[in-house]
Amino acid sequence: MFRDVYAPRILVILIGVFTSLFCFGQANNYHQLEEKVYQLNNQLKFNEAQALLLPVLEADQYTADEKYQAALLLSYTYKRVFDYQSTLKYLHLAYSIAAKTDRKEAYRQELLAEEALVQFDIRHYTRSDSIMKVLEKNGYNYIDTENKAKLIMQQAYLQFLNKDYERAEKTYDVAIGLLRQVAACHLPMIYVKKMQLYDAMNQPEKLNKALQLSAHYADSCSIIKYHIYAYEELLKILEKRNDLAGSVATRKKLDSLNLIYAREEKIAALHDQKESYLLDERDKKIKQQQANTNALILSTGGLIAILAALVYWLVQFRRQKAKTDADILRMRSELEAAFANQPAPLSAGQSVSEPVLIREEATRLTAEPAIDAAEMPALKLPELSEKDIPDNMLSLINELSGRQKEVLQCMLTGMTNKEIADTLCISNNTVKYHIKNIYVLLEIKDRKDFLISVKR
Repeated sequence: MFRDVYAPRILVILIGVFTSLFCFGQANNYHQLEEKVYQLNNQLKFNEAQALLLPVLEADQYTADEKYQAALLLSYTYKRVFDYQSTLKYLHLAYSIAAKTDRKEAYRQELLAEEALVQFDIRHYTRSDSIMKVLEKNGYNYIDTENKAKLIMQQAYLQFLNKDYERAEKTYDVAIGLLRQVAACHLPMIYVKKMQLYDAMNQPEKLNKALQLSAHYADSCSIIKYHIYAYEELLKILEKRNDLAGSVATRKKLDSLNLIYAREEKIAALHDQKESYLLDERDKKIKQQQANTNALILSTGGLIAILAALVYWLVQFRRQKAKTDADILRMRSELEAAFANQPAPLSAGQSVSEPVLIREEATRLTAEPAIDAAEMPALKLPELSEKDIPDNMLSLINELSGRQKEVLQCMLTGMTNKEIADTLCISNNTVKYHIKNIYVLLEIKDRKDFLISVKR
């Protein structure tokens, strides 16, 4: 019962625990790598980010999912330096890797969205539009809300280029509604696009409103680059209209913003230095955590091995115990049968025409139907009659059971324990048990002592 029910369950549970710990360690490692790459890119340390990611693509110990994520992160890294050719190269590599994973379709949709954004950035609007139509047809499955908003914003811009202004305005509003839910800090880029739209529609009030909303979100998130982006677009609009006064005022505003931005860049450099120090300290902690995780995995593996050995020992112990119990039951049944068929003892004056042991053996062999007499090997018995046995020994022999007399008779022929067991169709342990009892009942030490006693 234990072997069939509990042992497999224990092993499955232990293997599950070990696997969970291992998988947790792997997933935790990848998230740490992803965060490290993100930080390095923000610090403009693109070479270091690439140095972390390339080995993941080459090493065999990483899964296809991890290799896919590494290729995707490399595409982000090259996009940050405007190397769009390399960006597309790693997106295509990620696509080939995705085919080897269980999330092939989800990854495919994700990569299409990334490619649509890249094609739009390099002004391949036709290619970008065809990809976005495929994604829209699929209901933007597997695309997160932020990327979905960006794709819809691009669709609105293409509608703007086609002079479908009313439709473009509605599409921009859909993108704004989505982006407001997940990334409101990026709303200025859509409002700047709407400034272009309202300029083309000759709606200056709406243009100024879009400029104000862009400035509001840029201030709320302290992103001065979005301020610069908005006023650069406004300057283009005013210069196109030959609005000299407005252009001069806007340029002064841009100059002041650029001075602030330059100052912030210097401050950011100081923060980068501080962040580098903190990052190094964090790396040390991560390595220590990884060492602790590895130690936990190793200790858990050792514990699993010990418990598995214990389970194996328990199974073997139960098997041996079951076998021993069966032998004891068989011996008990044989003893009960022997005592039930024990013949009456000889009287002191009874006349015997043949040796006592021979007569008792013949009676036993004919009385047990379970043994085929024709198949039993012939016993070569010694010529030992009642007169050869001292009275005290004869009375002790008559005290023996039928089975004990059979064993004694075989002993007199010089048989070994194994030969006695084979002849009487009983186990070797049963033979030993009978012989031990015979020695006790006849008050002798061994077979030699018995022969000496009967020939005195």
